Amino acid sequence: MSDEEHLRAILLDAVPPLTGPQDWSTVVARRVRRTRRRVALAAAVSTVVAMIGSSMTVQLIGNTATPPHRPALTCPEVPADWLQTVPDSDTPGRFIDPSGVASVSMCLKTVSGPPREETVWTLDTRLPQMLDVFNAMPTKANFNEQRKRNHPDANIPSEWMCDAVGYFQEFAFAVTYTDGRVVTVLTDRNCGLAYLDGHLRVMQPSPVNTFKQLYLGQQISRTDPATVATPSCPSTTSGAGEFIDQISAMRIATLTSDDPFLPTPLVAVALCRYADNGTGLRLTAHYEARTTGDPRLPGPVDTWRQRINAATARREGAAGCHGASDLANATALDVMWAADESGAVSAVPVEWGPCRQVVARNATIPPSESLKEYLDQVLATR
Repeated sequence: MSDEEHLRAILLDAVPPLTGPQDWSTVVARRVRRTRRRVALAAAVSTVVAMIGSSMTVQLIGNTATPPHRPALTCPEVPADWLQTVPDSDTPGRFIDPSGVASVSMCLKTVSGPPREETVWTLDTRLPQMLDVFNAMPTKANFNEQRKRNHPDANIPSEWMCDAVGYFQEFAFAVTYTDGRVVTVLTDRNCGLAYLDGHLRVMQPSPVNTFKQLYLGQQISRTDPATVATPSCPSTTSGAGEFIDQISAMRIATLTSDDPFLPTPLVAVALCRYADNGTGLRLTAHYEARTTGDPRLPGPVDTWRQRINAATARREGAAGCHGASDLANATALDVMWAADESGAVSAVPVEWGPCRQVVARNATIPPSESLKEYLDQVLATR
């Protein structure tokens, strides 16, 4: 077993993963020293994500209120390269005072590059569980000691190692107390560390992923499915960077797995078919559903979640024929819209010509013949 494989096994054994995955992505792969390099590939990827995530407003049937993912709060300030200015050590003990906490907010704060949308989510239920995770995070020394105990024969570096992904945004937490105090928890995804008032901790377990789990549960519990809007098919589409993915905010990943594209049950779906007959992509067939009863959509609406998740699953060595933002030349396009129990909406475009590819998570995946057959069946006479 290579040193890299040893390290991966150590990290997984040192602190068992939550049911909610960790946000410390690929902790072992592509390790470098603490030098904070920005890589060109990550910059390109972030640009495409911004294009896809921000430019289209989907038409909705029913309640068109803003989904409950964007409270009108501000993101805490995150100093640039804060990790270079804080002490590199810590002492065990409580990370954060859990007494009198009224809410915990999490946001993505722009730390480099051009300004980006800074979304804030606020959790005010199940706060003890969130605070327990903060206080369960070990110091770097304790974390390394645990690794050595679990893998005494492994070659564990003495210096803390970090990834070199060029993140333009970092997660930050604002913890608000009933007396009005607000404290800020800073995080660094490359190094997997969190900091508050002199305490530097390893994000194992992950406060980011725990927050996502708890927040999604909070929003589902507060959302009446009857008020969730049904997506509707626009009459035209350009196919270029138009497909929103509100559900992505609450997806999480571990060292070994990713959340499915649609992690929570669906309330409504819309299937839209477009063709270019010389005047651009125009709607030729569509199907919207909230309930069962149509023989072309057997079973509950949520069965479409399984089909979309299968179509968007990452596969080793699988890729479409061009970039995820390059659908402008499509002549045949289907779009699968989904609204989940929290009211969030996401779209998955499937190009059938001249290229054949599913576009999701800023990646392209070859579509299966079974997906084509099923979409043809549902949209045949619509």
